[in-house]
Amino acid sequence: MKNVIKCNVCGHEQEKGLTCSKCGSKIRVNPYYTNKFKTNPNKRHDYRHVLTESSSMNLFERIQWNGVTAGIIFYIIVSIVITMAGGLLGYGTHIIVMQDVNAASLFFVISGIAKLFGLISALIPIASGFWAVYNITTRDYVTGIVTGGMVGVIIGILFGILSLTVGLLFSGFYGQINIGAGIISGLMVLITSTIYGGAITAAGGLIAVYVRKHSSYI
Repeated sequence: MKNVIKCNVCGHEQEKGLTCSKCGSKIRVNPYYTNKFKTNPNKRHDYRHVLTESSSMNLFERIQWNGVTAGIIFYIIVSIVITMAGGLLGYGTHIIVMQDVNAASLFFVISGIAKLFGLISALIPIASGFWAVYNITTRDYVTGIVTGGMVGVIIGILFGILSLTVGLLFSGFYGQINIGAGIISGLMVLITSTIYGGAITAAGGLIAVYVRKHSSYI
């Protein structure tokens, strides 16, 4: 018989891992919660006490890195797809205009499609935070917020570093801006993208937890 680990909070049994795959709480030795579960089996589907169990965890412990990884991969893949689709749309529009094939009549449709792509691009960060929390099965709002938010923080840092690097290379090759100004502008982009990205993806994580707690869709 395989050794199983029993969650102190909801009683779920699994063969490995220190995070419950059902309720998302940390599995730790705590006789109080174990006995509470045994004496009251109805608690199996009541997750309100997860907040009490997880209150001793700091923010870093609440971050579920498998969810963060899933959110980052989702963000990258969807961004690439949307960028390629937008590029093809722009190229097709250019061909239509160059051939003068009744371009005026297609302007309304093309502008509508462009707005749709813009809306989708704006929703990608929220969807990424949502997807990150979707993959970790937590019902804790704080865990959902910090896990979803970490997706945007990491992406923001990477984008900021890329902007800083490109700015420094541009100033070095062309000498059109002062290196100090390039560093300052790059750092501003880094800070802004990190804060903004983290806030937006955290909202997605919050939405995912809310949907999970109030529906059976995820």
